[in-house]
Amino acid sequence: MIAVFVAEIAGHPVFALNAPAMDAAETTLAEPGVQLDLQQFRIGDDPLWNGIDEIVLREPTAPERALWEASFFKAVRERSLVLEQALQETWICMLVAVAPPPRAIPEVSPLRQPPPGRWPSIGRKRRSGR
Repeated sequence: MIAVFVAEIAGHPVFALNAPAMDAAETTLAEPGVQLDLQQFRIGDDPLWNGIDEIVLREPTAPERALWEASFFKAVRERSLVLEQALQETWICMLVAVAPPPRAIPEVSPLRQPPPGRWPSIGRKRRSGR
């Protein structure tokens, strides 16, 4: 069975992610890139995470786990991924509706594209170890 954990911010379940164990999930949350993403994603006008509140990891409820599994298996099917390889990655499923960070206006050239988000929505993966 895939180990899944839910991250709560200010008492609200925000996202679910897979990890081999709780300490691995905590390590993922401690990554600067993940913390920056959490501060840049928006719920209305507010950041998803203010950078101060504690992020608490816990076991998912049955509906939270079902949502993570549905988004994971959908992504595996749609991308024709090998399940065993996909399970080696960290997959994050947002449990709340968020707006992605605003894209910066290119300073050098209007043809230059901003970099893609690391994990902007359900079913996107973020490679472990980055």
